[in-house]
Amino acid sequence: MAFSTRLSLILAAVLAALLSTLSALALLAAQRDLVARQRSELNTVGVLLRTALDRSSAYALIEVEAMARQNELREAMASSNGQAVLDRFRETFGFLRAEAGLEIMQFQTAGLRTLIRLHDPSRSNDDVSAIRPIVVAANRSRRGQRGIEIGPTGILALRGVAPVHRGGEFVGTAEIGFDLRSLLQSVKIGSGAEIGIFVSTAMTQHAGKAGGGDEVQLKDSTDSRLFASVANAAGFRLGRDSVQFEATIGPDRWGVVIEPLLDFSGRMIGGMVGAKDFSALHAAYRRDALIFGFVALAGAIIAFSVVMVSLRAFILGPLQMVVDYAEKLEASLTPPEPPKLGGARELRRALTAFDSLANRRADAADPAKSQGASA
Repeated sequence: MAFSTRLSLILAAVLAALLSTLSALALLAAQRDLVARQRSELNTVGVLLRTALDRSSAYALIEVEAMARQNELREAMASSNGQAVLDRFRETFGFLRAEAGLEIMQFQTAGLRTLIRLHDPSRSNDDVSAIRPIVVAANRSRRGQRGIEIGPTGILALRGVAPVHRGGEFVGTAEIGFDLRSLLQSVKIGSGAEIGIFVSTAMTQHAGKAGGGDEVQLKDSTDSRLFASVANAAGFRLGRDSVQFEATIGPDRWGVVIEPLLDFSGRMIGGMVGAKDFSALHAAYRRDALIFGFVALAGAIIAFSVVMVSLRAFILGPLQMVVDYAEKLEASLTPPEPPKLGGARELRRALTAFDSLANRRADAADPAKSQGASA
């Protein structure tokens, strides 16, 4: 391998290593940005979930407080006339059920027994003192309550409960509950993420019915097939702290956030899960990696070419002329014509030294000049 080639390869390798280092640093920065962006977007999903839950429960309380202030309801509950309540609110319940996702509308007496259920009129007079904390709290505090709760029939709903008074007399409580579908859809529209609600049997009052084992159930979601896969992912767990992890589902990569789902009494019953497709972000990162790699490779090739041309033009070419001149000088007693160099100063100095040496050698070989010098 020629000297010029070895030198060019060394310099090109050094430059390629420099470019590779810069590319690696750029990739690390891009990866940090990717992770930060994923975390930020998942945090946004979590905030939207908590905010939507709070707003929906507040809306349920406002609606039921308005109902509790109707004189017809006050009179019917004061006389424990469930049929009158049913007749009064049957049409309202049907409309809200169809248009607003109302799942539950029911009324309880001051003695904590069910007066009428509009969503199930056949069942009444049930004792709710031991199974309905939100109703018991409204009954005892004489103030409206709101929150999420699983009823004795397993219905998970956002509930609002308001006390009903006739004059100064407390006559019972009114309750409504909305399903979670509208909440899930609103969060999906606002965040672009798929949303699901999971409930753990080990965390609810129904755990005993499952033989004491823990079974995570998907109660509702915007994409049931996706969340069936998310539930089987390695990082999936329900806890009181927010959890974030990444799951590969099919060809796609999803970022997942799990927010704790607490009922009215503060007991954890499951989790609100948001899943956002980050495949496009990872594809952009891979494109950046290919670009950085191409830049490093192209830089090495260009560096090799530039170094080769520069060496030949400014160093090796003039050096070869000096070598040729020295060889001619060695072969002839008469000094040859020195070449014209436009290269480095050191090469011109070497050529001058060779020329001076050639002249001294020629003078020493010329007898006439030698005799003249002796005279």
